[in-house]
Amino acid sequence: MNRLIKLITILLFTGLSTAVFAHCEKTQGSEPGQDKLDSQCAPSGSLAPRGLSQTTAAKVLFSPYKDVGISEVWDNDLNDVVLGSQINGQLQYLSDALPKTVQTVTLGFATGPCGGENWAYIPAQQFADHDIYRLKQHNINYIVSTGGAAGTFTCNSQQGMQTFLERYDSANFVGLDFDIENGYNASNLHSLMQSAAAVQKQWQRQGKQLRISLTLATFGIKGQSLNSMGETAVNEAKAAGLTFNVNLMTMDYGTGVQSCTPDASGSRCDMAQSAIVAAEQLHSQHAIPLSRIELTPMIGQNDTPDEVTSVRDMQTISQWAKEHQLAAIHFWAFDRDTPTGNSSSEMSGTQAPTLAYSNAVTDTLTTTASSSRDTMATASFNHS
Repeated sequence: MNRLIKLITILLFTGLSTAVFAHCEKTQGSEPGQDKLDSQCAPSGSLAPRGLSQTTAAKVLFSPYKDVGISEVWDNDLNDVVLGSQINGQLQYLSDALPKTVQTVTLGFATGPCGGENWAYIPAQQFADHDIYRLKQHNINYIVSTGGAAGTFTCNSQQGMQTFLERYDSANFVGLDFDIENGYNASNLHSLMQSAAAVQKQWQRQGKQLRISLTLATFGIKGQSLNSMGETAVNEAKAAGLTFNVNLMTMDYGTGVQSCTPDASGSRCDMAQSAIVAAEQLHSQHAIPLSRIELTPMIGQNDTPDEVTSVRDMQTISQWAKEHQLAAIHFWAFDRDTPTGNSSSEMSGTQAPTLAYSNAVTDTLTTTASSSRDTMATASFNHS
């Protein structure tokens, strides 16, 4: 479906009278875990900061994923549909739906060759000119994530990678993520890491930092860590001289508890402890510093039927990440942080209230050490 068809569909089903319009002043241009992630405008300078900055509020970056292929909303000024969300029960701009405590989102996913990539059905330049433009207008930071479960991102040259990054680079650009799941092999991973390392070093010579993460499937049990594809990606990144984080997809470990840390019943995965063990095993087996490790649970019901990540799990994971100074916490996905929706892409499958997972992370990361135990003890949704 191209974007015009989807635009017409949105207008037919929502009606022009209910579409959200905005006037913007344009001042800015079978190994476990293989199948994971499926794929207010205001004049410049008039916006107050979106909550506390990440550097002062918490050293651990929080950046939930945003599935760019769902919940788009019409922007009259841009004459196009842009990133939206129905998390609050109605279709809103993403900039309106995000709580002020969430300053950064991870956009998934760009697929195809670097420089000729697409975002779902959206051409890259159109996505940059409209969707990225609107994020910048509202001072929302973003990570550009590539690949995902349903696609592959490839790059064979430094120039191609530079062209790709120039499209999204801005004051709000936080970094680049390679979500490596399906369609990768030693050859295209070698080219991808070599091209990324070349541009990273070029940026460094120019006095700029290029933050890069590798999002990889993981086991959640002692004695095991990455699958074979993840090991290849890490080895190629190290060989290329890339400075990188590893973002572990702590979800969908598979039926039973063979690939995760079981809970007290012994029959289900303890999603918090499995995530913690995954980080510890990556650190010990692959010599990745904890400060270079990120974690991405799937909130609520996972694709594996017996796996449910509760609000309490997210608090536990976030507290451990803060205490051990991990690089970042994410989750899949922002639109799922609500108990009701049209599909599993738009609800958690639990009774946890809207934004309970986001608030669990931000509250935990910003709570002082002296009060963190009280915060955990008084959690309202221990088993959601």
